[in-house]
Amino acid sequence: VQNIVDLNRFSRSRNDYGRLKTTIAQFFRINGGSNQHKGVIPDIIYPTADFSAEHGERSLENALPWDEIKPARFVPAQAPIDRFETAKREHENRIQSDKLFQLLLDEQRLVYEINDKKITSLQEAKRKAEREQLTSARKTLQNEFRIAQGLEPLAEDSNDEEFEDTEPVDVILNESARILEDLLSPVQTTAASMENKSVRDNSL
Repeated sequence: VQNIVDLNRFSRSRNDYGRLKTTIAQFFRINGGSNQHKGVIPDIIYPTADFSAEHGERSLENALPWDEIKPARFVPAQAPIDRFETAKREHENRIQSDKLFQLLLDEQRLVYEINDKKITSLQEAKRKAEREQLTSARKTLQNEFRIAQGLEPLAEDSNDEEFEDTEPVDVILNESARILEDLLSPVQTTAASMENKSVRDNSL
């Protein structure tokens, strides 16, 4: 838990000493582990193209380390582990063959390459060429998204507004819906079987 501390409250001087972000508390889960650094590890993990740089609080040199305290008393939920494993396998198989998901990873790589760039040329012509190259790469990627959705690609010289008018597809949301469907399918099948059995029993 972080808070902004106004340093002027500790001095009567009229000088502005600024503000300081400080860590004042930590969250701990019922199993005793903090969510510092590790967070809450999900059962099903989406792959990302962020394989090099660390982001967020854990990338800071003075970030608090992961910590652990005495766990609370709790009764673990009887989760259907086998169903999660099946949904996980189906998810991994889908994203390997899902063109839109692979394009999403390509888009992430492009963003990370831009963010990781540390040097910019002072030569106007070189900067302009780099900007045009980036614009071309972005338009190519957006056209690949259009083709994967069954849409006609736009011309390379199309203006930015035409590319931005392309309705985006929420790849993550769609895959989340498929995972939910995988998890619910056995439940729905069981419910349907019970309903059919009830109908048969009532007809006797």
